[in-house]
Amino acid sequence: MVGSAPGAERPRAMSLQDLPATTETVRARVFATTDFPWVWVSAKDAASILGVTVQALANWRYRDNGPEYRRVKGKAGRRCEYRPCDLLAWLTGAPAWTHCRDWLICRDLAENMTEEDVLALVALWSDPASR
Repeated sequence: MVGSAPGAERPRAMSLQDLPATTETVRARVFATTDFPWVWVSAKDAASILGVTVQALANWRYRDNGPEYRRVKGKAGRRCEYRPCDLLAWLTGAPAWTHCRDWLICRDLAENMTEEDVLALVALWSDPASR
């Protein structure tokens, strides 16, 4: 490695197990927000929810082992966005729709919803033309 001392080891990349926030802490942060968990948020907001740096998210994107994201073209070039429900899905291994359902139930907006019901509701609320 250029510029490093001889024999120095390269720092290990942060992994899912190294997260400073627990799954319950992340879940509480997502559920405490008034925004819907399926609405896209900035990488800065996603990093704040997870308790990591924006650089850690970038490293995970580069290594293709982080949460699901999308790239959008903005005024300042391309940027990445994340959905809070996908952050929880990445942490827990459960499908993202289950976290959306739990968020709805927590607010007494839904009871005993199936996957299809939740996905239809999320699609309806995610489409700006339907509002």
